[in-house]
Amino acid sequence: MLNFELDDDIAYQRWRSEKLQNYPSNVASNLVTIDNHSELLADEKVAIKSRLDAANWVVYELSDTQLNKNSLHQFAQQFALSQFDNHTCADEGVSEISTASPDAEKGGFIPYTRRPLKWHTDGYYRPDKQWVSSIILHCNRPGTRGGVNQIVDPELLYIHLRDINPDYIRALMADDCFQIPAYEKEGKALRDISHGPVFWFNEQGQLQMRYTQRTKHIAWSQDELLQEAMAVISNWLNESKNIHSIKLSAGQGILSRNVLHNRTAFEDNTEQPRQLLRARYLDAIVL
Repeated sequence: MLNFELDDDIAYQRWRSEKLQNYPSNVASNLVTIDNHSELLADEKVAIKSRLDAANWVVYELSDTQLNKNSLHQFAQQFALSQFDNHTCADEGVSEISTASPDAEKGGFIPYTRRPLKWHTDGYYRPDKQWVSSIILHCNRPGTRGGVNQIVDPELLYIHLRDINPDYIRALMADDCFQIPAYEKEGKALRDISHGPVFWFNEQGQLQMRYTQRTKHIAWSQDELLQEAMAVISNWLNESKNIHSIKLSAGQGILSRNVLHNRTAFEDNTEQPRQLLRARYLDAIVL
């Protein structure tokens, strides 16, 4: 957290220089091959940690391309992840991202359709202090066309905002940046009202972010400084050279500290439809 203290510019400038120097220039340089998803080798852990330290996300490639709910959790345990987010569309913390899913309720949520996803962090709508810290997104089968993810580390956005105006950071760390209404179905409350900051620090002192470009079911504070910061964020996500694109192949996935990402629309093979598994955890990644 010391690297982010607004009153300690010396520590910040040192961290800023290292961050920009070490951030990966392409996806290939941030990819790690893993032999066994349930028992990582020491050098594999070192490689993953170094890439997470540099970018807060890493692309992995497994020798066993097909995972299920249990094997995905086994993989997560290699990173000390156990407290999963068991939301409406998850089965013991794992969501099947597929248009072929038999769960009709999923069709009402954009991630389970072929439509594009705007920039966001996962679980931005969760109740206060129960925020998603870590995500595994694993591809069992890619779509025939499209379904490309863009991904970028929020720490780079933090740098951009702070370089322009440190008061943007103060505004984005306020407890009332936005509010998400409660989610009800058939008169039953499934999720409480949520509000909170855009930026905050977890128990490990790591910077984390909650954000969405969606305009429905969210009410942003009308604070002038916050609105200015939001405009800067939107522009940066359209033009930053540090944004990387990847279409996951079978056996590949993304492990991240819930970084900013989006997804293009995709087309499917009806006989073998696109299938990704996603597990979200409240724990921080530990290696």
